[in-house]
Amino acid sequence: MPDAVGGSATSVYEKSMAGAVAVDGASVSRSTTSTAHSPDSVHHGVREKEGVKEDDEDLLRNFVPPDGGYGWVVVASQTLINGMTWGVNASFAIYLSHYTANATQYFPGTTTTQFTFVGGISVCTALLVSPVSGLLSHLFGHRMPMFLGCFLEAAAFISASYAKKFWQLFLSQGVLFGVGLGLLYAPAVHIPAQWFGRRRALAQGITSGGSGLGGVIFNLGTNAMIQNISLEWSFRIIGIVVFVTNFVATCLMKSPPEIEKLERTKRHAKGARSLDKVVSSMVDPGVWQRHDGFTWIILWGFLSLLGYVTVQFSITKEAVNYLDFSQKQGSDLAALLSAGMAVGRPAVGYVGDRVGRINTAIGATLATSLLCLLLWMFARSYPAMVVFALLDGTVVGTFWSSIIPVTAEIVGLQDLRPAATIVWLVMSIPCCFATTIALRIVADSNNYLRLIGFAGAMYIAAAAALYPAKWRKQQRDGLKKPWKVWQKT
Repeated sequence: MPDAVGGSATSVYEKSMAGAVAVDGASVSRSTTSTAHSPDSVHHGVREKEGVKEDDEDLLRNFVPPDGGYGWVVVASQTLINGMTWGVNASFAIYLSHYTANATQYFPGTTTTQFTFVGGISVCTALLVSPVSGLLSHLFGHRMPMFLGCFLEAAAFISASYAKKFWQLFLSQGVLFGVGLGLLYAPAVHIPAQWFGRRRALAQGITSGGSGLGGVIFNLGTNAMIQNISLEWSFRIIGIVVFVTNFVATCLMKSPPEIEKLERTKRHAKGARSLDKVVSSMVDPGVWQRHDGFTWIILWGFLSLLGYVTVQFSITKEAVNYLDFSQKQGSDLAALLSAGMAVGRPAVGYVGDRVGRINTAIGATLATSLLCLLLWMFARSYPAMVVFALLDGTVVGTFWSSIIPVTAEIVGLQDLRPAATIVWLVMSIPCCFATTIALRIVADSNNYLRLIGFAGAMYIAAAAALYPAKWRKQQRDGLKKPWKVWQKT
């Protein structure tokens, strides 16, 4: 779910290294750093000086992206991977609705609270595994963890189809799926940006839409398969689909030749595979001390995800259990929420490049809270819920499209990798427990108004938490009135 990227003067190598820490499609904006180059001095991405090639680092700094060509194959591959990972994950809302509406049919004796942990632990595990995936990618290249993720994600669904007890479902659809998702997604999320300069915003926007489109397809398809075939075969069919699609996409995913050459050289250099050296570049608690605004970024993300997971995984259950809609209508609402994300996430990045990334994150976060409290709270009819799902989908996932660009604004590119590692580790906590907390708020009363109020309150608090980070950034930039709200930040 990337941030739209604009501008033309940047180091693709620096961009690729910054993007390597992105999760769920978010990537740092081009305008975060600038490295001038002269296109006239470049021939096929390689600058020659008096007939002698410069060292690899200089070659990459002056590399001109093809801005198309095979890059569109890479864009298509990443779009498919987004759909087969985060898009599939969105369909847990459908599974949760069926599990809890048919408790005597599916895993009898399992409570709603237990079922919520399956969806929570999958996202939590994916975030915890992402730094490990990045480490494997650094040591062995991006394809090694991606192929491993292909097999594990498919194995998760196939094994879930044979689950008879809750703990088996928890380990397969929850833990194993999360491991596969983290291994498959994280290594390649930055690669499409390496192929594009002028069209990078378009390329990133297309790939980010993959998770939303995948959510539409799998929300509708999962419900149809459970109702018309069986729960078991829905798992098996999805397992086959994701394996074939992810395997083909991984085979097609590659960096431009110049970047691949440098990365291969670095991997084989003496000491390049020193575990201590690699880990120290990824984990640095000193980020907290060096950047006081970073704490507010963490708080914004933590509160945002408490609201986000609540909305994503509860909308279908609320529609079926509270509003008495059919399972099909509930799955349609989840699909419409994903459709809104497919449009909204690229748009948030595009707007952020123009009015400021922190400004956009604050505005979109606040808009989400207002939609929850003023529209979702009072929606009782199916048309009203359709409007809410579409509108809220455009802004509800702002965290995913903004977290890396916003973090880069506060800590800079030099500290972005360790800062992102901290972000993913901390964000695993709300992802794990948000759905459980939300449905415990509903408890036995079946009153979802309290759940909606909780989601809205989390987004209001998140928007407020981001303002101090904006203030710190404006102070650092030397603005005379750093407290002013509408400065481009």
